[in-house]
Amino acid sequence: MQRCLGAESLLLAAASEKVVSVRTTAMLQGAVFHLYAAYLLHLREIAANYAYTDAQEISTIQQLVDVLGKQDKVAAEGSEMARLIEDRNSWLAKCLTAYWQCLDGPVGQTVQISHAGIDLRQENLPESTPAIGDVETWLAAMLELFDRHRALMYEY
Repeated sequence: MQRCLGAESLLLAAASEKVVSVRTTAMLQGAVFHLYAAYLLHLREIAANYAYTDAQEISTIQQLVDVLGKQDKVAAEGSEMARLIEDRNSWLAKCLTAYWQCLDGPVGQTVQISHAGIDLRQENLPESTPAIGDVETWLAAMLELFDRHRALMYEY
């Protein structure tokens, strides 16, 4: 939940910017990083709920499915998240894709002019910056998913 609050705070700050700038881009990318961290923590929470002792080692949905499968357990929560990730048009797949684009973002184009023998690079910010509305949608969907999963986990 803490990571989602961080994402929300960055989103509010980005939305208050009058002009899209490098700072706006940094805030949006920061929000995506917080959402990715929330996703990882949720995977680990599911693993721990199903009595997996090394939950901190989980870093992908496939790892979660594999370790629970070895224990002859099937987590409906993990299955739902796996389906969301497989569907490239789902909010979760888009959120994770945005994370990887921010992380691996474009190196940039070499500027034609060098200064003192140093080639300058211009980052292609629009391609590596998610839209505010998209990040807001991902945050809302993630919070709903977490609440629903936690309600299921606590029932058992």
